[in-house]
Amino acid sequence: MHVEAGPRKLVMRTLNASRSAFVALSMDATTFFESYEVGDDRQQQRLQVKLKACLAAVRLPASVERCTMRADAQAAPGGARLVFELECRLGALKRYTVPLDEHSADVGKAVYRRDPATCSRLVIGAKRLAECLGNFHTENDELELSVTPEQVRLRAHIDDADAVPPAGGRQPARSAPQLHTELTLDPRDFDAYEC
Repeated sequence: MHVEAGPRKLVMRTLNASRSAFVALSMDATTFFESYEVGDDRQQQRLQVKLKACLAAVRLPASVERCTMRADAQAAPGGARLVFELECRLGALKRYTVPLDEHSADVGKAVYRRDPATCSRLVIGAKRLAECLGNFHTENDELELSVTPEQVRLRAHIDDADAVPPAGGRQPARSAPQLHTELTLDPRDFDAYEC
């Protein structure tokens, strides 16, 4: 996941492993955050982390009252890192430290053509998005998104990788989904819906 912190917005973007899907999440500094600060206001700060390492921190439980994210350049011997601090009810503080991925030269930008006939723009609130994603199992590597003028459909499944051949070995084993989750959203669930 690539994180870019500029004076006006924070952008997080990622590509899937097969480079067939791209997501960019852009959060306005003045409206999305309670407070927002970039070390050098004139420059954009860029860093890269492994997305799976961040999942525990960004899947915020309902008990979280405040989330602070900061890049710690003067980190311990492990090197620079991204730190998530979650302030929970009853004064509990959870801290997640994610090492920066210094070795990847990939800038993480998708190459695509913006065709107004096929381009969609969806804007949804953070709380509503968290409610939707909370329905999917944490083991899901990919989430399929289908957008039509009438609805948005989110689908995911976990395949049974350990399929056992039937007794007698007459038929080949079939790999059927163990868990199939599908969620349909109405355009009214979004703050902006352009399809």
